[in-house]
Amino acid sequence: MVKRRDLLKDLKKRGVNVNEHGGRHAKLLNPKNNLTAPLPQHTEVDDYTAKEIYKQLGLK
Repeated sequence: MVKRRDLLKDLKKRGVNVNEHGGRHAKLLNPKNNLTAPLPQHTEVDDYTAKEIYKQLGLK
């Protein structure tokens, strides 16, 4: 499990924009390749989910 705030911190370092508005998920956008991914509003994110977010944004 990874803390959501730590995940967001790393994604922002990599240039990902975060739209916090919404219900159960925030919307992430990688402006370099225009790929998007949802981010759950939980305090901790499962490792598998974090890995998939990076993959969907084209970061890994």
